[in-house]
Amino acid sequence: MGYALASLARNLGAGARLTLFLRVDRLAFRIDVAQLLLLFLLSAAIDIGGDWLRAAPPRAFVVQGVGPELYAAALLLLGAAVVALLNRQAQLALAVPVIVLAALPILQVLHYVPYVVRADLHVPDLLLTFEYAIVTWIVLVLVRCVAVAFAPMPPFGWLRAIGAGLLLAAPIWFSGALVPSVPWWRGEGEPAPAGEGGMNAGAEAVLAAQAFLLDHVLAELEDERPGQTDVYFVAFAPDGRNDAWREDAQNAQDAMDARWGTAGRSVLANSPQTLLTVPFASVTNLRETLDELSAIVDPRTTW
Repeated sequence: MGYALASLARNLGAGARLTLFLRVDRLAFRIDVAQLLLLFLLSAAIDIGGDWLRAAPPRAFVVQGVGPELYAAALLLLGAAVVALLNRQAQLALAVPVIVLAALPILQVLHYVPYVVRADLHVPDLLLTFEYAIVTWIVLVLVRCVAVAFAPMPPFGWLRAIGAGLLLAAPIWFSGALVPSVPWWRGEGEPAPAGEGGMNAGAEAVLAAQAFLLDHVLAELEDERPGQTDVYFVAFAPDGRNDAWREDAQNAQDAMDARWGTAGRSVLANSPQTLLTVPFASVTNLRETLDELSAIVDPRTTW
């Protein structure tokens, strides 16, 4: 274990020199599977700490954060394998991920600096410029990582390194369209990363369940009692991404049930936490709900 930790420290030192564009060569790195695993765990730890800093208290740990972390690692390994295949250097499949993971911690930490100092977070243009600068720096570092990993340097080595670096950087722009970026920590007022069972609002199962959910809710509504004036409660949460709307609607229903006797005469919608239990707050569902209420109430007793 001591040798592995010493090798980790050596790799991080060499990676820092690479990131800062100081002189370094491949012999400065220790390339093996143990280092790949240790560097991946270090990268994940930095992201966990950084997401904790970004999230507003009170914070809630989000286990789904492991998904994008593993996805990013898989893309790095896949990209390295493609680079190794194209350049006919099998050793690149392991050398590139190790060198990249050794070089990125500095940039990972810098990426979270604005959230540590809490400076200029309310100036979107300045923060966006900072993000662009970090991304540009990462791309340049990836190019240099491949160049350092070559053994020996092939013909047109730097041209090959530029192409490989851009390939490794491609997930920065495109992976978000395939797998949502889920932070390790969710702050107060931030949306939950996914609904029940890992579903999202666009999942086929969720969409297919909407008609059933609405029919079931409307069928369960109690009819107006003869000779009495009953109150019906319909909550239409306008932003399902923010769980606070669901909590406010639930609190409102509890108050209405206690004071106006709306228990059994309430409809709630919607939240990522209730994708498979409560119908969406959509215009169509609202229209059908109001049509149903107009059919079951006695207009002579409405007010």
